[in-house]
Amino acid sequence: MQNCFLPLSVSKFFHTNLSSPCNPNFFLNIITGGCNGLSYTLNFVEEFEPMDEIVEEHGIRVCIEPKALFHVIGTIMDYEETPIQSQFVFINPNATGACGCGESFSVGDGPPPGQNPGGPQYL
Repeated sequence: MQNCFLPLSVSKFFHTNLSSPCNPNFFLNIITGGCNGLSYTLNFVEEFEPMDEIVEEHGIRVCIEPKALFHVIGTIMDYEETPIQSQFVFINPNATGACGCGESFSVGDGPPPGQNPGGPQYL
């Protein structure tokens, strides 16, 4: 995919908050749902499928479902903490819209990719 899909903040979160010292493996997928049509899912996984795209940075491996790859090329998955919340943030240059709460996004009709009028999406 590309470099810097997972900034150090994501690595720090997982290595600080996981109870076991193993390297975490995750499965990233896009599902239909939410106000704007598409939402991210992120789950722990032990094994990857042969056709899945695997991105590894900072000791974390993320497996991306092949059908979701089109929607996440160029995306940065970050982790942010504020005094009132902590969450994953997806900065997706392919998103052409996002719902007000930021939990879903759309691609396709709308402004050209990269302008991301809805801002980041959250998980």
